Parts: sequence; C-alpha cells; structure tokens
Amino acid sequence: MKPGGRLAAVLPQTTLTGEAFGVIVKKLTQEYTIDAVVVGLGRSAFSENTSLSEILFVAEKMPPRRNHRFALIGTKKSPTEWTMDDLQSFLSGFAAKRDYNDNLTVAKWIPQQSLSIDKGGLTKLLPQLSDAYGELSRSFRPILRSPLMIPYIEYETKSGIQAFMSPLGNREIAGSEGRGGVFYGSSALNIARMKRER
Repeated sequence: MKPGGRLAAVLPQTTLTGEAFGVIVKKLTQEYTIDAVVVGLGRSAFSENTSLSEILFVAEKMPPRRNHRFALIGTKKSPTEWTMDDLQSFLSGFAAKRDYNDNLTVAKWIPQQSLSIDKGGLTKLLPQLSDAYGELSRSFRPILRSPLMIPYIEYETKSGIQAFMSPLGNREIAGSEGRGGVFYGSSALNIARMKRER
C-alpha cells in the first residue's frame, strides 16, 4: 500500500488478539494510523455464513502521531438491522472524536499502543465496551488463575491426547444476537489423535 493509502477490511478478531499475529500487529501499530476497530457486541460476525468472530479494521498507511487514539466501537445490532439514521448517528459520533453510547453503538477512544499483543491486545480492551462483558471477564479471572487449572498444551503433553474446538461443534441461538449466542456443548470437543506408546 502506498503511503497515505487507506485500508478498510473485515478480519478475524484473532488478528488483534492472538499471539501468533504479534508481528503483524506490531507492524500495523508502528506503520499505520488506526482510525477504527469495530466489533459486534451482539452478532460478532460481519460476513455471511461464518463461524468466526470478526472486526472491521480501518487505518491509513502513515506512522501514527505520538499518543494517537483510535475509536474502538462496539455495534449493538446486526448489520442487517442498521438504518440510514443509525449510520448518520454513527458517523456524527465518530467525527466528534469522543466517547459515546447510543442505540446502535458504544465507542471509546483508545491509545493505539494499547493494541500491542504484549499488553493484551484487543482482548484487554473489549471489556471497556460493555459493563456485562467486563463483569464476566473479572468473574472468570480467579477461575483461570486457580492452581487446579492447567494450560491446554500441558494437558495435551501429560495426557498424550491432542484436542481442538471444531467450528462444526458450535451452536448458535437464532435471532439478532447471532454469534453472540454461541455456546459449546460436548460435541465441540474433538479428539484428533493419541500419542503412540513406545
């Protein structure tokens, strides 16, 4: 992309959350001025027929100014329900470059360096968009830090079983919530293979 060029893309949410994308996120935060990252608080996919959580990512190919802030925006409605009035309100709120909360969106202006994977990436920022999400995240923290919990890789190493979450094993609740209603049942855990005894 040429300097000054603009990028607008629908990307998997893991692009800004997963450690595997750390190099890409570093490049984006150093070489691009990020204008907005839009996530779905109800339906978390912007593409049709996908089981992925997605983001809308908008940036300009230009190193950011010191202390640059981008808009982290959560949409409350499925894109299929957006009206022209909704979009006009959204654009007005975005142009004002201030935090806002209306019928369609909630927005926070966040320092761009906060997207660094070393600082927790988008995962650490999402609770700012929803009190309920933040409360859920805080309630899970003691469970995840419990000495009874082990990382999945340790489980695989000790048990000799390799496991993964299947996109075919998830279920969705019908309605405007879409992917926001995903839950995993026993069918979501699939055993891929066992290590052979030596």
